[in-house]
Amino acid sequence: MESSLVVRHADVEIDVRHELVRRGGVPQHLRQKSLRVLFHLIENRDRPVSKQELLSTVWNDVAVTDDTLVQSIVEIRKALGDEARDAQFVRTIPRLGYQFVAPAVEPVVAPEVQPIPPPLPASSTRLRIALAVAIFVVVASSLIGIFFRENTSVAKAAVRPLIVAVMPFEQRSGSAELRWLREGLPAMLVTQLSRSDGFTLVSREQLTRAIEARDAGDRSPLAIARQTRATRLVTGTFAQLGGTIRVDAQLIDATSGRLLAGESIVGSQEVLLSQIDELATSLASRMTARNSASPRLVDAMTDDLEAYRLYLQGVERTESLDNPKAIELFEQAIARDPDFAMAHARIGYAYGVTWGQLERAKPHLERALQLGDRLSEKDRLHVEAWRAIVDRQFPSAIELFRSIIARYPTELEAYLRAGQLLSGEEQLADAASVLERGLAVDSASPGLHNALGQVYLFLGRKDEAIAAHQRYVALAPTEPNAHDSLGITWQAIGEYDKALAEYESALRLNPRFDIARVHLANTYFQMGRRRDAAREFERYIEEAPSDIERARGYSALANIRRSRGDLKGATELAQRAMIFPFIGRDALYLLALDRGDLATARTFQAQMDSKRSGRGARVTMRVTYYLKGYEALKTGQSQKAIEHFQQALRYQPPHYGADTMEDCLANAYLTLGRYTEAVREYERVLRFNPNHALARFHLAQTYSALGRRDDALREYRRFLEIWKNADRDLPEVIEARKVVGRGV
Repeated sequence: MESSLVVRHADVEIDVRHELVRRGGVPQHLRQKSLRVLFHLIENRDRPVSKQELLSTVWNDVAVTDDTLVQSIVEIRKALGDEARDAQFVRTIPRLGYQFVAPAVEPVVAPEVQPIPPPLPASSTRLRIALAVAIFVVVASSLIGIFFRENTSVAKAAVRPLIVAVMPFEQRSGSAELRWLREGLPAMLVTQLSRSDGFTLVSREQLTRAIEARDAGDRSPLAIARQTRATRLVTGTFAQLGGTIRVDAQLIDATSGRLLAGESIVGSQEVLLSQIDELATSLASRMTARNSASPRLVDAMTDDLEAYRLYLQGVERTESLDNPKAIELFEQAIARDPDFAMAHARIGYAYGVTWGQLERAKPHLERALQLGDRLSEKDRLHVEAWRAIVDRQFPSAIELFRSIIARYPTELEAYLRAGQLLSGEEQLADAASVLERGLAVDSASPGLHNALGQVYLFLGRKDEAIAAHQRYVALAPTEPNAHDSLGITWQAIGEYDKALAEYESALRLNPRFDIARVHLANTYFQMGRRRDAAREFERYIEEAPSDIERARGYSALANIRRSRGDLKGATELAQRAMIFPFIGRDALYLLALDRGDLATARTFQAQMDSKRSGRGARVTMRVTYYLKGYEALKTGQSQKAIEHFQQALRYQPPHYGADTMEDCLANAYLTLGRYTEAVREYERVLRFNPNHALARFHLAQTYSALGRRDDALREYRRFLEIWKNADRDLPEVIEARKVVGRGV
């Protein structure tokens, strides 16, 4: 070897004599074997060097695999800032080996001693000054040029931030067992890259939608990346090699298509997660010099690959509201790694945020927070926000999600949860604003369109609500919840046939999607098809995954019996709903008031919890004030009843019940004989939902009481048209048919 050899090229200096590699003046650490590979390539730079020669020379015929050499080449390129596909130092020569190709290779030469020039005569002082000024001007001009070039590049960076899309990885072997790594490896990389500063990541949901949207067009990674506005693209492959897995990743400039970096890792499944950390760190360093001090993936998540796979599957199930299966998968992950903090947290999330089972959620969220050293900053903020929701500290949860948005502006889940919480606090304008900001980040987020549609509906913006939920269906046509959400909107404005069609679509996609079954039954109830409603609720009870669902089913059946005047049968069903007490108590309280049993009613009232739990936000207070108003009406406290019903209408209608209570104040006015006020209230209800059948029926009764027989007859006919498929034995149908038949 030429012991005095020094290579200088671009900002790299390789000093073979002192075994030093510097890039940008910064020493680069290389393992001794990798240094030997580099020096052997430099020494033989005039020809390609075979892999076998390198293995024989550097490893002295010790049995190692080709991948050992590949890892050394990757390490060398990383130290030199080299690119596999655009090599400036080490080029891969197909079927031959590697060759060192940097052009500036020079021996170290001792600096030649130059004679000291004689001093200038005194008469040349002005010449010296002029020379000094000229040098100053040249240096200053150079510095100013550098300053403006640097600041211009900074300004451009500010205008065009780094947005990184991590594509699904391609499997190069046929292992069905490893197929999950196609999505799993990008998920791991995104988890770890999100802990670095200086760039933002395209969400998995946004990228999936972009890929699906390109089915009929250019499906190249670059086309998909540009669709998501990404400026950097990570692609990769993986393959099983005996007992090891090889992962290759490339960092690409999404604007030009130029390869910026190539990295590889090889290892067993047991160490793959720790190697993903190194791969992510290396990719992050290629994009920005600022890296977060957050824990590694194996520290912040798990070092068990199978546990991580189960966790990712559980997250997908939670997003589809399949909570029982999600919890089962998280529990399997924890069985493999008991200290898997985010798996504990996600069980708490499933129970407390998306299912409303608060007490079952608390120990899991507590356990996650106890394992705080296994949480990244972002994950910790999420877990703290979920715990605040479970503790019903909704304003605190809102502030935590606002903190996440401020620090991680592309975190769509934070926009979604903040919007839903603000809606629960009746801050509807703020809720809409937050959700609209989220859609500015990702205009094709199904979840954000769903939540925004609900807020628009509560604001009375019917057309925008329909458009938002139709967009949700367009973005997620195979997602049952999308059809369910659109169905709720159609149902709320009285388009019942359209609502039925959407609920049926949801149940065709997933026959056990119980939320759609409840809403289907509620729609049948509102259409007067009480037998059909009872049939759906009975099936709902049969398929119920927990007591809370069974309780809701029995309570709904009790309400159907109550609507027919069967108080005894309704009471028996309501007692069965006591398996989940706060649901059963509401029904038993109303039935006791109907029977005039005030003492029993007061007993249930004392046990009722005004802080009702819901899915991720405060439950509307409309139910609470409605119950207060109903008791006041039954006990002769007329003005108090009116005040409670007025207060109830300041809150959103419950989305889970057949009775929205929208006509509660109008019904109170009718009961109290305040007919003019009743007419005004019924007309308000019917402006939003012209097909609110019972509002039509009671408006007809009000007109009759006022002696406005033609108006009454018109409204009875409209009522019968709306309820044309209703059960014929319902009291309202019998009365309306009798009046219309007499023509009075």
